[in-house]
Amino acid sequence: MSQQFAGVTDGAEPKVEFFVNGNFNGATSLGVDSTSPYSAPVNNLAAGNYTLPAVATDNLGAKATNSVSLVVNSPPTASLSSPGNGASFVAPGRPLLRGSIKGSSGWQSLTTNNW
Repeated sequence: MSQQFAGVTDGAEPKVEFFVNGNFNGATSLGVDSTSPYSAPVNNLAAGNYTLPAVATDNLGAKATNSVSLVVNSPPTASLSSPGNGASFVAPGRPLLRGSIKGSSGWQSLTTNNW
């Protein structure tokens, strides 16, 4: 995550603290960076809606804030229903695959034997 800040110009280069989910009081800190471009890793977010605020503070105590909102979608899931586990075919076999995939837009069916 990287942020741009305006308004912290009276002191030395600011340090920037990044947060996840919430305002600056009570939010979980992702870390502090004092080297431009300012950034902090955001790892292992579960599916859901997030607000990622940040606050820049210079050596004179002036502050500037910024935030971004994002949505983390669930990963897709897949299920094969045919052929059954352990099925065998005579070469050159072209088994018909049937199954379903669930993504952010819901369930979709899958049928193919295009090998």
